[in-house]
Amino acid sequence: MRGRTAVKRKKHWVLFALLLLALIGLSPGDNRNLLSSENNRLSEPVSLPHRQEEREVGNITAAVSLNPELFERLQERTREFMESRHVQIHLINVASSEAYETFRHALALGESADVLLLDNKWVQEFAERGYLLPSEAYFSGTSSGETVEGLLALNEWNGYVWAIPKDMDPYVVVYQPDRLREFGVNSLPTNLAGWERLLSAMKANSTAKGGILGLDTTDPMAVLSLIWRIGGHPQKERDGSEGLTEGENQALRVMDKARSVFYSTPDTLARDNFWTQLSTGQAVLGIYRASELHNRPFSTSLKIEYPGLLNPEHRMYAAGKSFAVAASSSEGETANEWIAAMTSAEMQADWFDISGELPALKSAYSSSFHPGLKEWISAKSQQEPAFFIPSNSAQNTELENFSVSASAFMNGQLPLKAFSDAYAKITQARP
Repeated sequence: MRGRTAVKRKKHWVLFALLLLALIGLSPGDNRNLLSSENNRLSEPVSLPHRQEEREVGNITAAVSLNPELFERLQERTREFMESRHVQIHLINVASSEAYETFRHALALGESADVLLLDNKWVQEFAERGYLLPSEAYFSGTSSGETVEGLLALNEWNGYVWAIPKDMDPYVVVYQPDRLREFGVNSLPTNLAGWERLLSAMKANSTAKGGILGLDTTDPMAVLSLIWRIGGHPQKERDGSEGLTEGENQALRVMDKARSVFYSTPDTLARDNFWTQLSTGQAVLGIYRASELHNRPFSTSLKIEYPGLLNPEHRMYAAGKSFAVAASSSEGETANEWIAAMTSAEMQADWFDISGELPALKSAYSSSFHPGLKEWISAKSQQEPAFFIPSNSAQNTELENFSVSASAFMNGQLPLKAFSDAYAKITQARP
């Protein structure tokens, strides 16, 4: 009896052990599962994948003001960005003539796009009105030390930076070296006296030989650039006195005497006509934005005076655009990712190929990004390649008013004294 009892106990222990193993194998804590095959045989245990928490889709709207071709290219770049990120970017294009009022009105109502591509001269005004977020609140892209000298200062106010520079579009002189030699000079003048001699010679021969200088006289920045290139830079007087410097006064007097040599190019047709004259040697020189030269047929006889080669006292103006985030936006993280991608050195060098607008980052001027950019500005330069009017909240209105005065003066309809007063007002904020 005892032997049989012992055998039964052993069987019970074996059954108990088998049941225990079965229970362990079916434990809900195990992350394995038995998958049935088509012939109903059990396959090997397969580990189930760990669930990853899905990131919420970032969704922002970005408002820009670009011509149709550039807007299409920005859409392409944005689609590429969205494919590599878990985000949605909705682009809105506003006509350039309506951009300032459209952006200002939407920002004032708190109904603007999350991100706006702004003209640099609007940034401080919008920041002062409380419409923008300081970039420190959202941006983690390229450091400020990588930005071309002088650009970042345009977007500063009250100790903060309010927008991230995307590009710059400096005004440059395009000229005919052979025609210059006809007027007794081998290169563009480097001082006021040289400009006075050249403009006087052009005035004396303009009718017979077409010695003319072309610029858009309705563009205040083109007129300012000419004044500064001649030698009237708004540098502070040593004694700190108010008013125009002697160089500015002299430059304005030189221009007043030579008004008849200026050829106004206020529209596309006039600019195209003048470009033909310049390319064929009928004209001597013209003032253009860098981006305007991008799609023009360039004669081998023409030369560009690159901004990176200018002495500080000869610098001309540079326009430009920057990305800003509206104060009403709650999508700072997504805005940061998109802005960082759209302002990378590689993207800016690529944008130069598309638009002719120069990069805002020094590293983009390295030959590894684009060999053609190193002619414009040195990647190692610590000098500002252009002059930037110190920003103020009323700058956009002031420039519009100056545009009226500049056009009237350049076309002989406004006396020198009145134009000098208008010029003093626009440049009264000294660097």
